Amino acid sequence: MRRTLLYALLALAVPALAEPDPTPAQISVYVPTPDGVRLGVDVVFAGSATRRAPSLVQVTRYGRAGRDPGMLAHYGQAGLHQVFVDARGSGASFGTRAIEFSSDEVADLGQIVEWIARQAWSDGNVIFTGNSYAGDTAELATASGRNSLRAAVIRHSEFDPYRHLTYPGGVRNEMLITLWGAAVGEEDRGEACLQSVAACRALEHLEPVTGDADYTLLRQALAQHQLNFRADRDLAAVQFIDDNVPAGQTLYSVGARSRSQAIEAAGVPVQVWASWMDAGTAASALERYQSLPTVPAEVFIAAWAHGGKQSVDPFFALDQPNVMERARQLQAHTKFIASALAGKRAPRVVRYVPLGSTQWRDTDQWPPAGVAPKRWFLSAGHRLTDDHPAEAAAVDQYAVDFSATSGTANRWRTQLGGDPVVYASRAADDARLITYTSPVVDSDVELAGRVRVKLHIALDRSDAAVFAYLEDVSPEGKVTYLTEGQLRLMHRRPGNNVDREPSYRRADAQPVIPNSDIEAEILLQPVAARIRTGHRLRLALGGADAGTFARYPAEGALTFRIQRSAQLASWIEIPLRPWRDRT
Repeated sequence: MRRTLLYALLALAVPALAEPDPTPAQISVYVPTPDGVRLGVDVVFAGSATRRAPSLVQVTRYGRAGRDPGMLAHYGQAGLHQVFVDARGSGASFGTRAIEFSSDEVADLGQIVEWIARQAWSDGNVIFTGNSYAGDTAELATASGRNSLRAAVIRHSEFDPYRHLTYPGGVRNEMLITLWGAAVGEEDRGEACLQSVAACRALEHLEPVTGDADYTLLRQALAQHQLNFRADRDLAAVQFIDDNVPAGQTLYSVGARSRSQAIEAAGVPVQVWASWMDAGTAASALERYQSLPTVPAEVFIAAWAHGGKQSVDPFFALDQPNVMERARQLQAHTKFIASALAGKRAPRVVRYVPLGSTQWRDTDQWPPAGVAPKRWFLSAGHRLTDDHPAEAAAVDQYAVDFSATSGTANRWRTQLGGDPVVYASRAADDARLITYTSPVVDSDVELAGRVRVKLHIALDRSDAAVFAYLEDVSPEGKVTYLTEGQLRLMHRRPGNNVDREPSYRRADAQPVIPNSDIEAEILLQPVAARIRTGHRLRLALGGADAGTFARYPAEGALTFRIQRSAQLASWIEIPLRPWRDRT
């Protein structure tokens, strides 16, 4: 398989597990939608087409041809027919993509459920699954309200595409939008295939349906893809969560979060997988769990690269064993599916592994019981202290280093292909930032939840973003990344949600007035970690993450003046509880 970005993305949907078994019997057809768009669909049967069985569905926009033999064998042995669908406007499917997860595309998910339920080989039970984009479609399918949809296994998805991936903290994820948008745009257009049938056969993500051996229908579908939405081009003017994109929809309206009411009404049991080290997938999983309290949900979170194929806990070596091997993950999937098909109510539980540990923990609430916020104040000497500042006037000045970066193997880059997340010791990185370090931790503690940073800050420009990193500092001086958060300061107005996270709506924007005090709270990505006796915690602050996020302002210098006086105290709150080994 060609080692392109798209195929790396495609591989995530069906990660390799084993050598292929003989391919089961299958059919490849077009399924029409009510608006006349034909969707390319493959059905791989468990045994034969004469056996009525439940159906496991994956809807992807990376090409349904990328099925993994190991997963086919696993689910086939579990007695599940497997249905693979090219989302409208992609692969062999007809239609034009007005935006990712358009209302038409989401409506197709319900139509697929209904089509499957009518087939002679179906027993009327449908389960959605998928990773990354296919995980998003599995999640969106739970809002369809179709009675035949019995469960969904959702892996590494974004509950809110704006907040959890493309604009976390209102800061544009330039790297992802540009690289991903360009890559899938190229594959959608399939220009080589339009020029030559031989080129069609060389494009491994494209698969015609049965009877289209000369690619006539597939090439007709590609002609409709030429007008597809492209993130790298069509999100250029987006700043706010409610900004319209060309389809007249918003990044909020296309996400599962905007469909919460329908998801809760349907009550489809879900198993959700996420990572502390994979973009905002942990925030997505936990927000879904907390905001949909009546939906049966089993959540798994550990330190995985995107897709879960590799553990990437920054406290351990890169070749660390996976905290749950893929075979065990698949076993967990099929156990959950079997339980849902049997009508058993799924548990509401979050199962997680803290960073620096290999112990799985279970909790029915998040943050876990016993966790309480520990507040430290930014103080003189770049220290974090328990005492509220007493000085009438105290300030630290920081000239933003726009070359500061979290690297090219960070939590955001892994979304492009599931590559390892690598944060080496950040001591050198911290030299480009302004840091504040806590006292020594006198006993092992567990950090579990979302860290909050409150800053009183003034700057000499009218636009800026603040990047906040929480780090562990060992007695030997190794600095280990734990989590991060960012905030474009014009989005600083607190929202009315539980976490007081900004709304990111245009109407709630606040201008940044140079050289005036700004009060802003930065909410970091959720994390769980073991902090050991003798270690310290460090807050590192900057104004840029070169190579990943957009630059604010676009050019010129920028200086922060961070206040830490009695009247303008800045602080960090870290959710902690005593560490207890699981027994």
